[in-house]
Amino acid sequence: MSENGNGCRVLLLTPPRGLWRGRVEKPLLWTQPLGLAYVAAAVRERGHTVAILDAYSLGIPRRELRRHLEEFRPRVVGVSALTPQWPDAEALLGLVKELDHGVVTVAGGPHVSALPRETVAKPCVDVVVVGEGEAVMADLCDAVAGGSSLEEIPGTFVGRGGEVTAAPPREKNQQLDSVPFPAHDLLPHPSSYNPFPSWGTGGTFSSIVSGRGCPYDCCFCEVTSQQGKRYRLRSADNVFAEMEWLYREYGVSVFSFRDPSMICSRRRLLELCEAIVESGMKIAWTCNARANEIGAEKLEAMKAAGCRLIQYGIEVGNAEMLLKIKRLTREEVAEAVTATRRAGISAHGYFIFGFLEDTRETIRETMEFSRQLDLNSAGFATMVPFPGTAEYERCRSHGLLLTDDWRDYSVSGRLVYRHRS
Repeated sequence: MSENGNGCRVLLLTPPRGLWRGRVEKPLLWTQPLGLAYVAAAVRERGHTVAILDAYSLGIPRRELRRHLEEFRPRVVGVSALTPQWPDAEALLGLVKELDHGVVTVAGGPHVSALPRETVAKPCVDVVVVGEGEAVMADLCDAVAGGSSLEEIPGTFVGRGGEVTAAPPREKNQQLDSVPFPAHDLLPHPSSYNPFPSWGTGGTFSSIVSGRGCPYDCCFCEVTSQQGKRYRLRSADNVFAEMEWLYREYGVSVFSFRDPSMICSRRRLLELCEAIVESGMKIAWTCNARANEIGAEKLEAMKAAGCRLIQYGIEVGNAEMLLKIKRLTREEVAEAVTATRRAGISAHGYFIFGFLEDTRETIRETMEFSRQLDLNSAGFATMVPFPGTAEYERCRSHGLLLTDDWRDYSVSGRLVYRHRS
């Protein structure tokens, strides 16, 4: 399909913060919307004309959004949103329909994947994409361009005249090396982004994802419901090729691996580290890891290849809760942090307050455990029962949810559930 043939014009957007209330704010910290960039690359590969407008990172107000839409004249508009972003996403899609009701509006991301029927029932939403979006969006754009029905595309919910059609689920891609690299050329330059300090600072930055899925199924995390309960990993050669491309083409010198644990495969990790060392690239990188997957051999290779910080999801300090929530012991966590520091790599710990099992005493244990560990830095947040997580279902089934106002579902928002006594 070609732009001058049967292709269509596709605009992918991140919703700007505060659009729902008419006062857009630029965030203090922001990173590349890799999900949309992956979708853009896949759709473009089919021959469609694609643009990305990272309205969230750029803080683009309504009048400018309107101008972009009028100038680009898309036939398909796609928006991806986390739960607290959904009110802004709904306002954005409402603007699209206000300007041209014939545009096919598509919503994706963790929130809508968890609540597809509720989302597609909104007047401004035509289609919901459930789970990974590359192949689904490519098929959908082909259908729009060819005038075909949208109702039978696997991985979608389609709303028409008040009726909802749910297509069969889409099989997950087991060959991630076949997925084209994210379309960074459609995003602001990597130097424009300002990531969380624990992700990486001091260089031109890019996030990167080396695999999908997670077998650990933590109760507060939606990764398994979105991506499945087994790791699907890109090869070391494929990951290195993307890093080298970003380094050579965009000057990226700081990378942050955002998958749950990019160190899970010893063989792949050692191959990737060896490739980085042999390339001579002057880079630094950070990653997430689980305490039970770390070891001296891995740490030595990671340090030599430029890893400067590992982020551990520790969450709690109470031994019983830690075993239940993370399948880890306090000893495993302490040993991993100490070994990381000994290898010359910084260690960051994530902690969460407010699980349903939490008491004043267990919260004190978490605070004390965080002080006992040899961490360089730590982050603390309130547990939020996001749709798509086991914790959300527990709170909902026990009547503990206080609101379905998604604006409040943020680690810095108001309490959205009642802690059982």
